[in-house]
Amino acid sequence: MIAWVTLSDSRGSRSTALKAGRSLSCAVSMILTYHGDRVPTDDRLHLPAVDSLNASATLRWEGYHGTIEGGSGALSVSTATQSELGGPGGASNPEELFSAALANCFTSTLTSMARKREVPLGPIETSVSTRLSWGDGSEHHLSRAQLRTRVASSAPEGEVRALIDEAFAHCPVCQAVGGHMQLELEADVTA
Repeated sequence: MIAWVTLSDSRGSRSTALKAGRSLSCAVSMILTYHGDRVPTDDRLHLPAVDSLNASATLRWEGYHGTIEGGSGALSVSTATQSELGGPGGASNPEELFSAALANCFTSTLTSMARKREVPLGPIETSVSTRLSWGDGSEHHLSRAQLRTRVASSAPEGEVRALIDEAFAHCPVCQAVGGHMQLELEADVTA
């Protein structure tokens, strides 16, 4: 039997069905690193404002394995049921993909805001640790995500920390899960 699932995200209409929880059963970490002397600020990056952006992905699944293809053609990921859940493991899983999406969305929000404000940023490393839990009346659910970012900048530390806090508040993935799970931010700023 083959199951076909199409996932999509539209900034015009986001929803989530995550529920808060407490017990630790499975934890996943993902790191996203931005390399560069600074966030580019040339005119090519100042695009016209749009009212929404659509993204899509398709999962093709059979047995314990699947493949996710992004609508842009840039994403192709093998996925499998985790060994902790009785599957073979050895491939990505929803919690790892969520961690990657959160790290990427937060960092993209941060760099976009920095470009608009002309705040120079150097290398950025963002890691996310996500917890999958059982209990609280649910089969299983994402109960916690901890986002850690390390940002190099020649700008004053207070200005960079304020930018990081604002990016956390405006990141679309952070907004989608806010109130549904424990979401934490830790930041290191270096010169």
